[in-house]
Amino acid sequence: MAEKESSTVLYIVSDVRSGSTLLENVISKSDEVISVGELHHLDSHLHKGKWGSSWSWKCSCGESFDSCRFWTKVFEHMNIFDFDDIKNTEVQSEKKSTEDEKLKQDTTIKLLDRIYTSVFDTAGVKVVVDSSKTPIQGKAIYENSSFNVKILYLKRDLRAVVISKNKWSVKFYDKSMNLYKLLWSSYKHRVNCKKFLREVKSKDLYTLNYEDMVCDLQSNLDSISSFVGFNTFKVPEYTGLDNDHTIGGTPGRFEKRKIKLDSQWKKTAKKKPVFNIIGHILNKLS
Repeated sequence: MAEKESSTVLYIVSDVRSGSTLLENVISKSDEVISVGELHHLDSHLHKGKWGSSWSWKCSCGESFDSCRFWTKVFEHMNIFDFDDIKNTEVQSEKKSTEDEKLKQDTTIKLLDRIYTSVFDTAGVKVVVDSSKTPIQGKAIYENSSFNVKILYLKRDLRAVVISKNKWSVKFYDKSMNLYKLLWSSYKHRVNCKKFLREVKSKDLYTLNYEDMVCDLQSNLDSISSFVGFNTFKVPEYTGLDNDHTIGGTPGRFEKRKIKLDSQWKKTAKKKPVFNIIGHILNKLS
């Protein structure tokens, strides 16, 4: 069984399209680390819900979860042979004012801890990376998990996040979104992240900007490895799925890409001066 005092869950807090898939991809190249991706969406993938439809609710290895050799071992280790036993892996509210709300969150956290334990034991690693991103999920895990939990906060320029979200919406759903509504929702998400991070002990928190990360990835990896507690290694030149078994992630997660800073959004932002200025102000405020 996993030694919970020496086993660490690294929870990534960020917004969608902020670079968390790149970050977890790089970190998980360590032999001491495994990433499970967006674990809060495991229930949706198992039950063919809203999240995961873009890749037919499959594991990143390309197999369905009842065929994936890694997740099959994880579930067997948990004595789970029916996906109906995994009803909810997402903490949707931090409210615990009623007995029902408290029971629901406690049940979810206990299930997540069982999954973490099984992943640690199955993979034989020191660190599990959970890039579920949401501050509500992060808060519940940080405060209630029986494991040592570290929080990595990754943020990116709000304008880049919004433009990237819209780009993927057009590409996958043939639908353009209102940039100002996206900007406001992304800003509110960042405010919620900051609210949660104020409750995290300094020894458990690592903050990183996407732009700084990509421009000096090796130095940042060295710092993250020291913060989390695994040996550093040489950063790969390309991202890629190499025996990975992650949940969710960027729509382009299957593509082999050279790791480089993506600044194309700046050209789009300059063509929209009002959006550009408002985004700049909201960045300063958050």
